[in-house]
Amino acid sequence: MRKTLWRVALCTILPIIGPAHAQVGGPSNDTFKAQDLYVACNLPADPNSTDDAAGLICQTYIRGLTDGLFLMKVFSDAGKAGCLPPDGAISVAEGRAEFEAFFLKHSEMATNSAGVVAALAIVQAHPC
Repeated sequence: MRKTLWRVALCTILPIIGPAHAQVGGPSNDTFKAQDLYVACNLPADPNSTDDAAGLICQTYIRGLTDGLFLMKVFSDAGKAGCLPPDGAISVAEGRAEFEAFFLKHSEMATNSAGVVAALAIVQAHPC
């Protein structure tokens, strides 16, 4: 039963990630590599420090990814995914600027989910 579920999951996911396969299978010009995330997620916490920077990097990155995947489904189901570049992600600097500009106009969203607000800001900055 478990093998069947994994096969179904892979058959569902693989067509979706097909366009990203070239990025997955080859080198990247992104400066934050998978090995960096793995290290951040597996460094032992420093017992003498109240600031676990590596743990926060891991937690924040994975939270952003899971928020993004959730929002991808929500936007896709609603037919409002925006028109982001098809050949790769926008830069962190561009996403940050889009979020900050949106947030300044919509401060009423200050207590909403950071991932939801940031995604909404980026999608609205790239209308079709």
